[in-house]
Amino acid sequence: MHAGARTVRRIILGLLLIAIIGAVIFVTTTPTGQLLLHDPHQHAQAVKDWVAAHPLIAPALLIALYIVCGVLALPVWWTQILAGYGFGLVVGIVWCDLGATISAITVAAMSRWLSSGIMDESTRSSTKRLHALSEKLGHNGLLVVITIRVAHFLPFSLSNYALGLTKISFRDIAIGTLLGSIPAIHDLRRPRQRETPAGRLAVRGGDRFIQLTSSRAAGIAISKTGMVQAVWDRVG
Repeated sequence: MHAGARTVRRIILGLLLIAIIGAVIFVTTTPTGQLLLHDPHQHAQAVKDWVAAHPLIAPALLIALYIVCGVLALPVWWTQILAGYGFGLVVGIVWCDLGATISAITVAAMSRWLSSGIMDESTRSSTKRLHALSEKLGHNGLLVVITIRVAHFLPFSLSNYALGLTKISFRDIAIGTLLGSIPAIHDLRRPRQRETPAGRLAVRGGDRFIQLTSSRAAGIAISKTGMVQAVWDRVG
């Protein structure tokens, strides 16, 4: 790659890091950021009213929020809660799943583009183990992505940057995210349930149940997706 192009990508990477740091400072130190992260339910009525008044713009804004949060490495769970208030359970899940998929592809593509401009041949030759690991992940891409989404052992935004550094195809990232992000139902159901004492009790019980069964769910996802991966590889 031309030295000038590599320099441009390094500058963009530096600006991106500055933007990420600024975004993290905003959400952790400002009242607005703290409110969004710790109590997005306070915006419930405002979100309902705004979505009702802007039914065409609202889905596009939700997807844009997913992309922005993904690029800036910010949490996205609060957008799921607000989507539950604004769109309702089923429609909210659809738009959140679509937003997560588009965000994942966007961030992974950005990560891959930036890294390809920074890592020259000499750098790659000195990291043969990482390159070999990347190749292995690429051969099991769909399985890896679904496992990451179901097990939640990596934050959504950071996992997308990590996926961009591997050989996993954008097709596998898209399908894996689309299927593996369905557990967003858990967050989207909370707004309706919190409105009654029985609902709040159900939410606490559901949280405990999910904690106890998350590891088993991840294991089931891995075993089932292994068969899907084999068929998927033949189709691809």
